Amino acid sequence: MIKKSITQTQIALFYQNALGLIFPSLHETFGLPIIEAMACGLPALYLNDGGHPELVGSGGLPFADEEEILPQLETLVEHYESFQRLIAVSRMEDVAEKYLALVRELVQ
Repeated sequence: MIKKSITQTQIALFYQNALGLIFPSLHETFGLPIIEAMACGLPALYLNDGGHPELVGSGGLPFADEEEILPQLETLVEHYESFQRLIAVSRMEDVAEKYLALVRELVQ
């Protein structure tokens, strides 16, 4: 495996030249790439798991398995501008507060 460092500026350029993000991660409960992409105005297709639905809100579409990716992508492309307008990226402090409140609720 070749490891190469990518700067934050390079990552931002990748997102700025993209039309969207497909995030099929099975192991990441908090998708930082989702937040980065949405901060650059990109709607997201994401695996309906973990905290992804809360992160994306109405700024993208979920999928449960690989068969759903293409139909959801077609919907995203068809209504692209609407999804872009619905992107709402929370501040990290707000996200942290929501997670802490959830943990407190679960512990009680």
